[in-house]
Amino acid sequence: MRTCAATIVAVLLLSSLCAAQAKTIPLNWVHGRRFANINACVGDTVTFSWSKGSQHDLVEVKSRTCSASGGSRLTGVSTKGNKAVKFSKAGTRHFMCSVGLHCALGQIVTVNVKSCSG
Repeated sequence: MRTCAATIVAVLLLSSLCAAQAKTIPLNWVHGRRFANINACVGDTVTFSWSKGSQHDLVEVKSRTCSASGGSRLTGVSTKGNKAVKFSKAGTRHFMCSVGLHCALGQIVTVNVKSCSG
């Protein structure tokens, strides 16, 4: 019985350590700036935020192109926004702003999500 309880405690401790390693990556979502690729781990969150001034949205697309066709709209168009995207599996994800020429001016980013350990 003690061995079982010790195993459960060890699993819970390891689970909490893994959860503590997840990080939030802030991204100031503005146009006219070229975004470098972001490297993230499974469990991490990228928070896209923008404030008053210009209208933006957030669309997840299948490739790093400025076409929202077939993409998933994560927010509507607004002058102020904040959208957190948490990554639950490894892979490459692409996000763009579909407002006007914002994407063509650089408002598109690729997030490379990897299974990180330790």
